[in-house]
Order: sequence, then structure tokens, then C-alpha cells
Amino acid sequence: ARAYANTEARGELVAALEEARVGYGEDPVGYNAWLVAFYLAHLGDRDEAAEWLEKSAVDFRENARNLTDRAGEDSLLQAFLYATIGDKDRAFEWLELAFDLRSVGLQDLYRRDYRFAELWSDERYEDLMRRRGFPEEVIISLRPARK
Repeated sequence: ARAYANTEARGELVAALEEARVGYGEDPVGYNAWLVAFYLAHLGDRDEAAEWLEKSAVDFRENARNLTDRAGEDSLLQAFLYATIGDKDRAFEWLELAFDLRSVGLQDLYRRDYRFAELWSDERYEDLMRRRGFPEEVIISLRPARK
């Protein structure tokens, strides 16, 4: 999506955003709000993306309270988009919740998941990985390349 936003294909991303807004209007659930936030974030509208993330958070928090099957993955999705829009504090809150819920998607962190590249240089990222039992060699491999 980020690549599309910076090319002549931007119009496709804008069309997908409008389709997502319609989808939310027809079915105002957390995932549909998250989808709107996803497109807004990649189109560069971080403030409106944050507003939509708050809408999705209502359902996602309820899913976490009820321990639904999607709760861990929803938390990971929220963490990813908060990292994307630069809200590291909220990204870490949702990433912690994803760990608490044992999100299956966390296995991707071992493979240097680029969805969280914005967090790699933050010391809280290594701290989180250590507290969650990642081997030190994996933690070191996740560090951003030094220039």
C-alpha cells in the first residue's frame, strides 16, 4: 500500500479507501474501521488514521476481553498500524497485548517482520523481546543496521 501511495497507482489506493469506508458504513465493526485506517495511514493521513484506529480499538479490546479467536491477531494488527503512523507508545501497548494473547503472528517477529521496522531502533523493542524470551542472537539480528 505504501508503494502504491507514491505512484500513479495512488488512485487505486484512494478507491480502496472509499470502498472500505462504504464497508464500514454497511457493517461498522472493528476490522472494517481498521481497514479504513490502513488505507489512510499509507496515504499519509496519520491523524484521521488514528481516529479510525480508535474506532477499531473498541471492538478489538472487547475481543481481547472475551478471548475470541481473533483477539491476538487483532492486537497485532493494531500494533502494526500504530507503528506505521508513528505512535510508538500505542504500538507497544498493542504489541504487549498480542504477546499476552499469544498471537500466532508473533512468530514472524523472529524473521525480522518489517511491519515493525519503525520500532526496531526503540530500546523498548529489545526490552520487549527479552522479556518475552527471545534468544539474544535473535534480538541482536533485529537491530537496525548501523550506518
